[in-house]
Amino acid sequence: PDDLALALHLWRATSYLADGLRFSGQNAALLDLMQADGLPLLHRLEARHPNHARVQYGLHIAYGYLGLAQGRLGLRDGDQAPASIRRSLAYADAMAQTDPTNQKGEEAQARALSARARVYANRGRTDDALVALRRSLALAERRYEADLDNVEAGNRVALLHRSICRMLAGVDRPAEALPACEAAVRVQEAVTSATTSVVYLGNLGSAYAHTARLHRTLAELALDADQRAAHRAEALRWYRLGVETLHIVKARHADADNEDHAWEVHPDSLAAEYATVRSGR
Repeated sequence: PDDLALALHLWRATSYLADGLRFSGQNAALLDLMQADGLPLLHRLEARHPNHARVQYGLHIAYGYLGLAQGRLGLRDGDQAPASIRRSLAYADAMAQTDPTNQKGEEAQARALSARARVYANRGRTDDALVALRRSLALAERRYEADLDNVEAGNRVALLHRSICRMLAGVDRPAEALPACEAAVRVQEAVTSATTSVVYLGNLGSAYAHTARLHRTLAELALDADQRAAHRAEALRWYRLGVETLHIVKARHADADNEDHAWEVHPDSLAAEYATVRSGR
């Protein structure tokens, strides 16, 4: 019981089980696992080893799991999911304050802020969600700017820009959304040029697609004929890029016998949208 290293190994094993429950959608079991096993173990360690970075990181992860399960199960008593996400962020903040050079602390902060944004967005609190996403983005950008060859960090920046874009588009704020989507494209293009990853290429195709849709919406809203024509031309350009890119991704998945890919934007659906815009409908 007094062996810290062994206890941390036990927590790691528990977290692997939690991942399996999370990915398979077993949210009630995930909730039970954190409440009955994960959090009691970590809080016992915290009492014996306050401010220990690995214990704090474990608590950050555990409260993140807890908040995710509570949110998915629709638990609203006492505002449970947001309270759990706040505690997850508090432990991430504590890690960063204890050791500002600890990269995991910064990653933990960004992860918790993104989780907070999802909670706010699900409750219709768009502006609060955007504040959290932009804080997460600032952390991700700082990491990427320190190492521009880190394609994983760049991909994270692009995804956060795209999340901001989609959130604003989803509440009918297309003009505000457009710069975020354009930023997602710029960063994702840089990432894709440095790797052959089909995942990153798929992300680029999705960024093109969302940018195309925004220009299409702005064309429909434009009162000035020149602006309408300019947005339509941009929509067509981005649709073409999106369709071409996503069909490359589709072909690579077919070559790998992977037809169960979870598409954010399906290439065939995007091609149909493109054809509609080209026809002037």
